[in-house]
Amino acid sequence: GPDAPWGAIAGAFAGLGISATLAAFFLVVEMIPHALWQFAIGAHAGIGFLLLWVLLALFCWLFIAIGLGIVLPWISPLRRLLVDPFQRLIAGAFRVVRMTTLADYWTP
Repeated sequence: GPDAPWGAIAGAFAGLGISATLAAFFLVVEMIPHALWQFAIGAHAGIGFLLLWVLLALFCWLFIAIGLGIVLPWISPLRRLLVDPFQRLIAGAFRVVRMTTLADYWTP
């Protein structure tokens, strides 16, 4: 329909925003092994140091993944406390202007 081009544009910008967010997350996480490397070893080169760097980076990512595995289950209860009230507010505003389909969509 006539909304397809606008949907494609909105999807492209949403993809760009999600990509930038993921890139920022990866940059922040990757700074951890870089900081540890600089503090512990400093500037060195060679195949042995490359292998050591790979191990350090893998262990850092492993600990980040373990941390996310511990933290992510807590998000659902926090969502009910922090996000659901705002969703109810948005749903109520849509009900006031008789936009019931959007109100039903936003109802937690």
